[in-house]
Parts: sequence; structure tokens; C-alpha cells
Amino acid sequence: ADSSLTGGEIDSVNVNIPIESVTLQPVSGNAEVFIGGSLALEAIILPLNASDMSLVWSKENQTGMASIDQNGVVYGEAAGTVLVNTTPNDGSGSTGQIEVLVISPTYVNSIDIFSANGENQVAVNNNLQIESNVLPTNSTNDSLDWSVVNISGSGTINQSGLFSAQSTGIVSIKAVTTDGTNISDSLLIEVNDPITLIDSINVRSVYNFENVSISQTLLMTADIFPYFANDTSILWSVEPITGTANISQLGILTPTSTGTVKVVASANDASQESGEKVITIVDHFSLESITVNTVSGNDIVDLDGFTQMQANLTP
Repeated sequence: ADSSLTGGEIDSVNVNIPIESVTLQPVSGNAEVFIGGSLALEAIILPLNASDMSLVWSKENQTGMASIDQNGVVYGEAAGTVLVNTTPNDGSGSTGQIEVLVISPTYVNSIDIFSANGENQVAVNNNLQIESNVLPTNSTNDSLDWSVVNISGSGTINQSGLFSAQSTGIVSIKAVTTDGTNISDSLLIEVNDPITLIDSINVRSVYNFENVSISQTLLMTADIFPYFANDTSILWSVEPITGTANISQLGILTPTSTGTVKVVASANDASQESGEKVITIVDHFSLESITVNTVSGNDIVDLDGFTQMQANLTP
């Protein structure tokens, strides 16, 4: 009580709430730091309404060495253990401690870069993923710095190794380690003009026949669309339905038994397009009609002259 106070007046009383406990822990991960690396620590202070929550950070080198700043960041200097301490500024004596392990990093000793699809070429305006093999596999820092040297072609590469082709020619892709070893590897890539693939294939016989006798052969052909596709070569094959036949890579169909067969032409490019035509193989063709006319189309001949006649069979 203060007898000097009059009615209606309030005297504020400052109450000091001391820190009761301090717990130290890494902001993320384990309490480990590599030599040359850093580890952020945080302090959990109770009670949450302590009057003065400021701390003094310090460390004790045990079998290892490190330094620490007043933000609780530990910097590894030599392999081993380091004891980190915090002392409250309020004089409560509620210190915090944590043991930090300083680790020697495992450095990269070799790298090998290669295209993901095994092809060292790519078309303009297309992408090519470049992969890497970094050894040893337990390297502390296996990240790479990617770059492109434009020789006669051009392109760009991101830090995930994805190359984007811009103009035709040769480029050199380079990857360098970022762990301080500066180990590198390079790969030559050829940038080509865009490739036009086959869109569709129409299979037919040369004379558009759909039937052939067992004693005959039938010449097949394939109409390629677009005609300016980079690779218009095809592979011929026959699938039996009720009959059988063979086909050469020139498209010559040779029947072996009557019935129906499916003649297939497959593209050799990456389009995987194909076309097909069903052909009927018969034992023989029955004559349906005969028409006779002159070869010249002139039905008049001079006395003592001559004209060549011809007979047209159907089929």
C-alpha cells in the first residue's frame, strides 16, 4: 500500500517473469553440419511470457571445431563434436545445450553426362534431357552447374539439364561440380532441322485389284502422306485371315492358299503409322465376257489391206 495515492489512482507494478527452461534444436533436419557448411539452431523458451527472452550463444569445441553467431547459426570448421550453449540474459541460469556433429563432406571424384534417350541429336525447337552419373553415389553435394557452348548451332539449358535446341549445328553441353572440386564433363549435341513424320499410309495394289488367283502374283504399293516426310520407307508384311500368302519387301504378293489375307505396310520412322488392305485369293477366275475390237479403233479396212484385231477378257 502507498498512502500517498489518492482515490482513483493506480500504481503499475512491474513483475519480472524469469525463464524456466531453454531447449535447443535444429531449425530443420539433424544436429549435423558439414565442414564449410552452416546449421541454424532455434531455442524453445518457457514460459512463453518470460520478461526477457534474449540469450547469449556460445560453443565448446570437443572433438570437433565450429563457430557460432548470436543468431544461433553454427559454422562447421573441423570434424567431430561441438557443444552449443545458451545463457539467458535475465540471470535465471536456465541454460540450454545441444551437441552438434561436424562432418567431413564426401567430394565428387567423377561425373559422366549423357542424353536420356541415348541420341546425341535433337530437332530445332525440341528439348533433350541430359542426365548425369555422379560418383561416388554418396557425395555430399552432387549438384551440377549446366552450361552450353554454341559452336555452329545454338541452344539453352536449365539447371535441371533440359536442353532446348534453337538453331541447327553443333553445341557442346558442359556440367561442372559445385562442391569445389570443379570436375567437369562435356557432350556434343547435333541440332537438326525439324523431322516430318508419316501421318498415314494407304495400301492398295498397283492396278487397284482386290483379288488374285493362287497361280498369280500381285504387286502392292503404299501411298505415303505427307509425301515430304523425312523417311518414307516401309516394311511389308502379311497377316493370314482365311488364306495365306508371302510378300517381298518390293511389295510382290505371292499367294500360297485361297482365302483372305491382310497386307500391311508399316512406317520405319518414329510415327509407328501403318496401313492395310484385305486381298482375296481365289483358285481361278471365271471368264465373264469377251469383247472384240480393232487395235487402231478403226472399223474400216481397204480391200487387200489388213487390220490388227484384239480380244478383251473380263476379268
